[in-house]
Amino acid sequence: MPAKLGENTLNSVTLRLDLQRYREFEKVMTAAALGSGEAVRQAVESAVERFNKVDLTGLKIDSEFTPKVVGNHESFPELLGQLHLTVTPPTNLGLDRLNEMVFVLPEFFDGNNEPYRVDNAYFQRIVVNNKHVESKKTRARNVLSFRLIEGKWAGSLFDYSGTGSGAIVEAVVNAMKEHIIATLKCELIGQLPPARHLTAAEVANLNVLHLPQMRVP
Repeated sequence: MPAKLGENTLNSVTLRLDLQRYREFEKVMTAAALGSGEAVRQAVESAVERFNKVDLTGLKIDSEFTPKVVGNHESFPELLGQLHLTVTPPTNLGLDRLNEMVFVLPEFFDGNNEPYRVDNAYFQRIVVNNKHVESKKTRARNVLSFRLIEGKWAGSLFDYSGTGSGAIVEAVVNAMKEHIIATLKCELIGQLPPARHLTAAEVANLNVLHLPQMRVP
């Protein structure tokens, strides 16, 4: 929504930074006759501008939902079924690089209520070397972080409120697509931090464990 005439559009933020790294930044900015605040503001504006200009030509995100078989999974009556995503990376980002990125599941809360949920298949979860992301909204849920395996993701949908599969599938797919696209853009402008990347060796080790399960018909 555009700002109204005379409305203050500035906001103050607090950042936690490594002190040594900040001193280095401050020294460089001082040498350039730039204040630290001005430099940070310019860095944010530059990142947003680059983010908005990222070329995602070739990117495709396909989804497929399979409802649970009636009569099965009676111990989980809230289970709706299985969701699969297949991501074809943009032409400027290879599949190997895509498979090394760590993504984060969306959460769906209305206040303290969670009407529905998407969860990773166990082989998609990332819990290695402190690169995992946990829910800050509920202790009943731990790991949100996931990876794509050869560009693919699998998980389950749960309905705790009688919302219905159609609305839930649409909401989850849209949220996951939005997150994946934003994460890809951050990667392509150098804004995705090391904690959101697996090494090639970590990917290889996880594939040894999990690829056979994914390929079972």
